[in-house]
Order: sequence, then C-alpha cells, then structure tokens
Amino acid sequence: MTADHVDLNEFIALISSRAKRLNVMGGAVTERMKCAVLLKGLLTEFNVIKTMIEVKPIGDITFEQIGEELIDFNLLSLKTSPI
Repeated sequence: MTADHVDLNEFIALISSRAKRLNVMGGAVTERMKCAVLLKGLLTEFNVIKTMIEVKPIGDITFEQIGEELIDFNLLSLKTSPI
C-alpha cells in the first residue's frame, strides 16, 4: 500500500487488476499469489488482522474473503479510533 500510495480498497483492486493483466499476457498468477501480495503489502496498522488471517489454512480462504475481512477490520478501526 505504501509503495503505490493507495487506500485499502484501491490496493485490493490494484492487485486484482494487475493479476488479470499478467494472466492475459501469459503469466500464471494464482489465488495464493494474490493473497501473499495483499498480506505482504499491508501497513503495520493491519498486523492484528493479518496475523488472524495467516493462521487460517491457506486453502480455506480466498483473495476476495481476505479483502472483505481487511475492509471490515479497517471500518471497525475507523469507528473505534478517537478523533
């Protein structure tokens, strides 16, 4: 996220679109690869949810599910953080 200076929703969409583009060009981007890039690119504010996701068996969760969990966590953090 920091390298591309995007928010969470944009970061998730960016990974998805770049993966699709690579696949169209003959690459082989897997669901697992997209998950790894997403988790590795998170800011430290996401360490709690990142750890919770990483302890789950990799075959039990999809890129979309991880994205949803991160967005939910982010929204909850915004609601509970002091202004």
